[in-house]
Amino acid sequence: QIQSALDPQLPIPTTLDSSRLAVLLEPGDYTDLELHVGYFTSVAGLGARPSDVKNGHVRIDTVGSNRGDTTTIFWRSVENMETSMTTSCSQGVSFRRILSDNFIHDTTTDAAGHGGGSGGFIADCFVRDDPTTNFAVGGQQYFVRNLRASALTSNTFNTLYLGCQGSQDAASEQVSYIDETPSVAEKPYIVKDSSGNWSLFKPTLRFNAQGPTFDQDGDPVTVQGESIDFSQIFIAKEGTTAAEINEQIAAFKHILLAPYVYHLEDSIHLNRSGTVFLGLGLATLECADQKPCLVVGAVDDVRVAGITVVGAVESSNDAWVQVGDPASPYDGDAGLPTILSDIHFIVGYYRHNYVRASMQINNGQVILDHSWSWRSDIDGAHGESRNGYEVHGDHVTTYGLFSEHHWQYSLAWYGNYGRNYFYQCETPWDAANGALEDWTQPESSTNTWRYWPAPNWYTIKPRCYYVDDAVTHFFGASVGAYSMEGGGCSSWCGCQATQAVDTHIQVPNAPNVQLLRVTCWKNCGGGVQHCVNDGVSDPNWIVHTNWCNGNEVLGAVSGAQCSQSSGTCSAYMDTTGCRWTNSWSCPGQPLGSQGSAADDGTDGYDCCCNQGLWHTCGDLGSSGCDWTKQYSCPGEPTTSETVSPAASDGTLGYNCCCGQEYWKDWVTFPAVV
Repeated sequence: QIQSALDPQLPIPTTLDSSRLAVLLEPGDYTDLELHVGYFTSVAGLGARPSDVKNGHVRIDTVGSNRGDTTTIFWRSVENMETSMTTSCSQGVSFRRILSDNFIHDTTTDAAGHGGGSGGFIADCFVRDDPTTNFAVGGQQYFVRNLRASALTSNTFNTLYLGCQGSQDAASEQVSYIDETPSVAEKPYIVKDSSGNWSLFKPTLRFNAQGPTFDQDGDPVTVQGESIDFSQIFIAKEGTTAAEINEQIAAFKHILLAPYVYHLEDSIHLNRSGTVFLGLGLATLECADQKPCLVVGAVDDVRVAGITVVGAVESSNDAWVQVGDPASPYDGDAGLPTILSDIHFIVGYYRHNYVRASMQINNGQVILDHSWSWRSDIDGAHGESRNGYEVHGDHVTTYGLFSEHHWQYSLAWYGNYGRNYFYQCETPWDAANGALEDWTQPESSTNTWRYWPAPNWYTIKPRCYYVDDAVTHFFGASVGAYSMEGGGCSSWCGCQATQAVDTHIQVPNAPNVQLLRVTCWKNCGGGVQHCVNDGVSDPNWIVHTNWCNGNEVLGAVSGAQCSQSSGTCSAYMDTTGCRWTNSWSCPGQPLGSQGSAADDGTDGYDCCCNQGLWHTCGDLGSSGCDWTKQYSCPGEPTTSETVSPAASDGTLGYNCCCGQEYWKDWVTFPAVV
C-alpha cells in the first residue's frame, strides 16, 4: 500500500516543478519498499536511531529522455535510515545518517540512468564491512565527512574524506584524507517514538570528530544532544508569512517548514540564541525585493537546515542569507557556533533577478555544512550574481562548498582563521571575449540591473576562489576549479577568443595561508591562464592541475600528449576533433582568424586537442623543456639564457618551456610560472 501510494508522487521529474515533497517513514520494516527520489524531495526516517527504519532500496538517477546523464541530478536528500543505495548525483544532493550494507555510487553511463555525476555530499554514515561491496564515490568531485567504510576510494577529479574511518588509497593524487573534523554538529532531524510522540532532535557539537555518531547496529557512540518537544515548534505551511514566523520566533518557538515554496514579503529574523529553523522537502524561501530571506542576529547556537533560496522575479538584494550585521558583526562563541546545513541557492533559472552574494557571513564562529550556490547557466543567463559566498567573519569553517557561474568571486574570503574543507567551482559559461555576452551596457535603455554596471573581465579580475590580501591565517583543502568560459558562444567548445581569466585561485602568499590539494581543470572553451596566483608556487600549497592533460607547473611533455611535433597547442580539448579560437594574438601581433596555423602563430594558433599549453615549441620531447638561446615575444625585451638552439620560427626565440601555457609572463627562466 505504501509503494502504490508513493509511486504516483515519486519522483518529481523536473527542476521547474513548484512541488516540494517530504517522505517521512515511521519506525518499522519497509524492506520491500523502493524509493525513487526526484527533484526537491527529502526522504527521512523518523527513528531515534538510523536502524529504527529499515527501508529496502533508494534510487537516485535520471528520469525522462536524458537517461544516463546525471550531471543534472540536483536538490534532494536521504536521511536517517537503514537502506541499500544506488545513486549517481550532482550538486545539492546529500546523504546523512545512513546505515547500509550496499551503498553504490554508480557513474557508469547506462540505460538505467546512472552515470556522469558532478558532485555529492555524504556525512555521518556507516557502510558495514562487506568483502563483496567496494564503497567508492564517483563523478567529477565528492565530499565525504565522518563516514565509516572498509575502503575509502574514489575515481573523481577531486575528493576529500574528512574525519572518515577506513583504508585509504595513498597512491591517488585526486583524493585527500584528513583524519578529524575539527568541529561539527549534525543536521537536526525529526523523531517519532513508540508512544506516538513527536520531537525535533538537535545534535550536540563534536570536536575532532572521527567516524559517524552511531555504530554498525545504529546505536549511538557519541554524546547525543537536545530533544525538543513539538509543543515548542511552529510548523509553517503554504501561505505562512515572514511576519507570522517572526512572531513565533519572538515567542521562543523553533520553526519547521512544511514542503512548500514560501513567497516572503519580508525578512525572517533569527535573533534568539538556540533557535532551530528546519525545512522539509527542500522547502524554498523566495526573497522579496531589497529584503534578505534570512537574517541571523548577534546570537549563538542557531541551526538553519534543509532549505533552498531564490529571489523573486525582478528582485534585487545585497544578500539572500545574511549571518550577522555587516555594520556590527558578532564575534561568536566557539562552543556555541551558528551552523547552517544543506542550504542551496538558485540565481535566475528562467526568471530575472539580482543578488550581490547568495550568502554573506559577517559573524564569527560560524559553520557552513554543505551548500551550493548556482547561477543558472541553462536559461540564457537571466540571473545576475556578483559573488557566490562572502565570508567576513573570523573563525568561519565550511564543509562541502559548491559555487558556480558567478561573475566576480564565486567565493570571497575576508576573515581570518578561516577553514574551507572541500570546494568546487565552475566559472561562467557565458563569459567570452572578455565580457559577459548577455549583458547590456549601463547607458543602454534596456539595462535592467540596478547596482553593478556591465563588467570588463580584464578589469574586475574574476576568481573561483579569492582570499583577500589582508588575510594572514587561512586553510583550504581539496579546492577544485573548473574553467567554463566560452560555453556561451555559438559553438559549445573552443570558441574562447582570449583568456578571460588570468587566475582561478588567488590567495595571499603568506606563511599561515595553506592550500592542500588544489585541482584546476580546463574544460572545453576554458579561458584561464593559471591555477593559483599567476602560476607562482609556494611550499604551503599542493597543486594538481589538469590543463587538458597538460601541466601548468614545469614538467615533461611527451609527444603522445600532442598530435604534432611542433607548433602551438591550444587549451581546448574535444574528443570529436580540434576546434579553433575565433581570434587571438601574441603581443605585438594583430588579431588572427580561423584557418591553418603557422608555427609562429601569426595566422591562428594550431589547436591540439590534448595539449593545454599556450606556446610555440620547437620539438616537444619527453626529455623536458627546450628553451631558446634568446627568447622574447614580439614587442617584449630579449632575455638571454644559454640553454639550447633557437626555435625554428626565426624570431629572437620563442620560449618553449613546457609548463608555460600562455603568452603572458615574461620572466627570466628557469622560474616556475
